[in-house]
Amino acid sequence: MVAFLPRARLKRLFERHGRELTADQRKRGFERFYEDMQAVRRAGYAVSLGELDADKVGIAAPVFRPDRRVAGSLCLVLSRARYDTANTALLASRLLEAAAAISLKP
Repeated sequence: MVAFLPRARLKRLFERHGRELTADQRKRGFERFYEDMQAVRRAGYAVSLGELDADKVGIAAPVFRPDRRVAGSLCLVLSRARYDTANTALLASRLLEAAAAISLKP
């Protein structure tokens, strides 16, 4: 999960992938991007609304190595219609619990 990478690594990614950013993202700059990533960190998970598939929503939480570096993520994907009617706080809570349980395994 990008939001859980160190600031220096985020900066390098932002600079290297500038062509992939929207004009608005480039205009807002790295500091705003970093603030957005910090908000994801505080929440503990990220929500993707139709970014890969127009009718799908993904909720992802990081899985950590023992040294607290990100190893990957656990993601729940559901249709937009299902997401709109679901208890999203409960889904996020269960996802965070599962990711934490995986992170604790040796």
